Amino acid sequence: MVKGLPLRGENNKYLTKCSVTNVEELFVNNILPQYDAICISGSEDSTLDDTLPYLSPLLELIRVCAKYKYPIFGICFGAQAIARAMYGLEIMSRMKLPEYGCRKIFVTNENDPFVKIMLDGVTTKPYFLQTEVHGDTFLASAVPNCCVTQDEPNVGQAFLIPETKLFGVQFHPEFVWWDDLKLYYEEHVQEHGEKALRHDTEVQNPDPFIGEQMCRNFMQYVNQTSK
Repeated sequence: MVKGLPLRGENNKYLTKCSVTNVEELFVNNILPQYDAICISGSEDSTLDDTLPYLSPLLELIRVCAKYKYPIFGICFGAQAIARAMYGLEIMSRMKLPEYGCRKIFVTNENDPFVKIMLDGVTTKPYFLQTEVHGDTFLASAVPNCCVTQDEPNVGQAFLIPETKLFGVQFHPEFVWWDDLKLYYEEHVQEHGEKALRHDTEVQNPDPFIGEQMCRNFMQYVNQTSK
């Protein structure tokens, strides 16, 4: 079973009342015995905002998971949190222009474990399309073999932290419904202007198979490595 961490509001029962000093105790006693993996999803919050009461415990939890080689799948905010937890605040930044749209993702190393595990069964040459909705980012060069977009090689897109089971994707493989996406894009264009909408192709909604396959691959990996 995968535990999804609720990172907003009163439902955040695990981390808002948790101090950094007892995160490992929380993990060992409450998470490890009940769940096989954690998914940290996207959020309207920012990994650059240290006023968030749960952020420091969350970053420490990620480091604890790395120590125990416990699987995490981080999406958008979740990937940024993993990157910050493992490589520090200095690799994080606010983008001058938010990235919204269907983008071409390029694999930098076909032999990288992330590619072999998470993109198994997915056609990646010359690229694959995924949905982007974010304003924060992490430096791609700080994370080994990080996937990138062609026009923004410094913006990290997908990774597996070496010697851990921490997977992160900046894009949204779970966004598969075009009507919802279209509405989401329209809202951000109203807020940020037409320049914020950056579709790489005329195809504005990626093949839902890619996201579904990535999720299947992650769960298969969790099942195989937790035995």
